[in-house]
Amino acid sequence: MYEDLKTLIWLLRKGPKFYATMITLIFRKFRPFKDSLEHIEVEKKWCEEHLVSYETCMTKLGFRLIEKEIFTPDHLKEVKRKLERSESDFGGQGHTFLLYGVCENLEAKKVLETGVAYGWSSAAILSSVSKRSGKLISVDMPMVRQTDYH
Repeated sequence: MYEDLKTLIWLLRKGPKFYATMITLIFRKFRPFKDSLEHIEVEKKWCEEHLVSYETCMTKLGFRLIEKEIFTPDHLKEVKRKLERSESDFGGQGHTFLLYGVCENLEAKKVLETGVAYGWSSAAILSSVSKRSGKLISVDMPMVRQTDYH
């Protein structure tokens, strides 16, 4: 409860542009139905049963396989160093080969991305679209009470 109050105060201090986020979080907190552990297990099982490899995914989409090293070893080492110092955890690298490959196959010039976190997907997408002077528009929710954006 104390953490919830700290979050509420943080959102109120940030001003009106964060009020929609605050209202969403309040509704989420008090919604009458939450996923049960059983429901979560059913969802995990479905995902495991329908999981396909990168190669299968690209083939089903009718795309050629592209496996390009998007990040240099030095860049990966630097990011790892920063993540180790961070107090936040916004997930991992994701499937950058897939994102890059889809952008390349579509010859994407404009991409809309929702959810940015550490920027792995942004970097993969930009690595492709920048070759065509393309643009990436990234939209993300505010990172509530986060202070270590390095």
